[in-house]
Amino acid sequence: MTRLARVFALVGGLACLVLTAAWALREVAAELRPDLDWSAPAWWHDVMDRVAWPTTLSAAVMGLVAAVFLALAVRELRGRRRGYAVEFGEKGASVQLDVRALQRAMGRRVAEGVPGVVPDAVQLTMDAGGWVVRLEASFAAHDLLGAQAAARELLADDLRRLGGIELVALDVVVTGLAPAAGEPQPPAR
Repeated sequence: MTRLARVFALVGGLACLVLTAAWALREVAAELRPDLDWSAPAWWHDVMDRVAWPTTLSAAVMGLVAAVFLALAVRELRGRRRGYAVEFGEKGASVQLDVRALQRAMGRRVAEGVPGVVPDAVQLTMDAGGWVVRLEASFAAHDLLGAQAAARELLADDLRRLGGIELVALDVVVTGLAPAAGEPQPPAR
């Protein structure tokens, strides 16, 4: 979702919140004081009794705003659109790789090439300094730093060989620790 769409949704949501709060306060006041006569203002009767171009215009604008909000909601619920592509090579012979496919391949490569690492998610992003990989994985408890270094070296070599992509950072998020081979399993609770 773009920044403009977020601002638009925020302003619209706040406007709806204010209108709903005013309506709720009116209902509470009407319940607390049954003798209270809360009549509509004169301009409201003018708007409701005769159809005029301002009424039609405001109804059309509200319908358009509702359609935009509905489109934003559907777009947000659909999830991410097709991922961006990494492009490298020369003008006449450039190649584009889908980042999602590249991320899946990197996850498989880490699972195969670094013992004791089971990747959950891999994200490749472009930072101001260069390409950054975020690896969320379960690691073997006996050699966390060694596994991190091995994963960084493996991914950096693969990306460099693939298309001259320089890996500047590997962010590791440990989602779980597995006991090393031969260690006793902790008791189940």
